[in-house]
Amino acid sequence: MIVILLIVGIGLRVGYRGFVEHPARDEMTYLSWVQKLSKNDISSLPTMHRALIYIGILIENIGFDVELGLRIFNIACALLWLLMMYLLGRTIFASSKAGLICLTLAVFNPYMIQISGQIMREPLYLLVFSAGLFCAVQIVLDVGTLCYASLLAPLTVLGIWSRDEGAEMLLLMIGAMIFRGILIRHDSRRSPAGRRLVAAGVLYLLVLGISATLLLHFCPELTTAFRQNALLVYHRII
Repeated sequence: MIVILLIVGIGLRVGYRGFVEHPARDEMTYLSWVQKLSKNDISSLPTMHRALIYIGILIENIGFDVELGLRIFNIACALLWLLMMYLLGRTIFASSKAGLICLTLAVFNPYMIQISGQIMREPLYLLVFSAGLFCAVQIVLDVGTLCYASLLAPLTVLGIWSRDEGAEMLLLMIGAMIFRGILIRHDSRRSPAGRRLVAAGVLYLLVLGISATLLLHFCPELTTAFRQNALLVYHRII
């Protein structure tokens, strides 16, 4: 049933692209950004959400058509997002039937059908956010807590790099630790679970710092963007 729904979901998304004759204006903008970055013209490029642009550069470097490659990439992200919807539904509600219901709703979501084949940042970000949410849920359930905490950190950095609003993913770890802490208070075996949660928090911060450092090393222009955003927030507070 899962495979059938995934095939239907991809069929709807590919079929929708077949009725679209010309790329949308925003898609043309992304394609022009890829061309500019390939020529080292970064003067008019966005500073933050460049993940999809760099993926376009990678596709160009391997000699594949950029427009078609980015469409295929986003459809692949949409397929993985559908799978994440099933996993989230099954995990949160502890029921495979609930997972199938979530997957069905995601498959026939009109907005997701529309954006899945477009050259936009939303399919990638939705996949990254959903994967991060799945990690957070596993931390709350205390299932592979350390592994999922270390995975959530680079996903958070990737989310910030994919979309300006990606900073909201920082709340996933905070929320997971709060809810897990509440559950620990009602557990008679507090010590092992409490130590594990603290270790997960420390590991998350460590991997988050390493991931952010690596990203800033390879994309130094992000440092300027972070400073500008920090100054903007500071002036708003003042």
